[in-house]
Amino acid sequence: MNFVWGNIFSPKKNSLSQVDLIKTLPPFLGLSHRDFVTIERVVHERNYVQGETVFDEGNIGAGLYVIKEGEVLIEKVGGEKPVLLATLHPGDFFGEIALIDEVPRTARASVSKKSVLLAFCKPDLEMLRGRNPSVALTIVTNISKLIAQRLSMTNDKLEILQTKVNEFESRGD
Repeated sequence: MNFVWGNIFSPKKNSLSQVDLIKTLPPFLGLSHRDFVTIERVVHERNYVQGETVFDEGNIGAGLYVIKEGEVLIEKVGGEKPVLLATLHPGDFFGEIALIDEVPRTARASVSKKSVLLAFCKPDLEMLRGRNPSVALTIVTNISKLIAQRLSMTNDKLEILQTKVNEFESRGD
């Protein structure tokens, strides 16, 4: 599993209903059954064909995606050749930062085979904020915690990498 992009908090979920799948995801933990009924009404199911792009690096994010079926590749495309960062499977989610801030996507997401994704978009969260602020606050708090945990893991990996670079440079190779 990829430590940054994978769903690090729960096992893979196959063949769950839309709402049961969403209930398992960290951004939605702590919500009531009634809250999930509301969320289910605003989640959009989208079908993608093999090779189709979900979003491009540099685009402003629209929302979070959950993989219901299929496979999603997360790639950096700025260089000569795309660099694969992660391969995501059913039960994984990505794009959650778009619910917090309108910043450009840091990577491209595309499907490697026919896929079904659930989209929870920023306007959906804004609607929830107006109707039920505590639900929106719970989602934003959960995403903030997730981002903080991923940043901490990234810092740990960066420290290991920097230590290796320093060792290499000190050898004079």
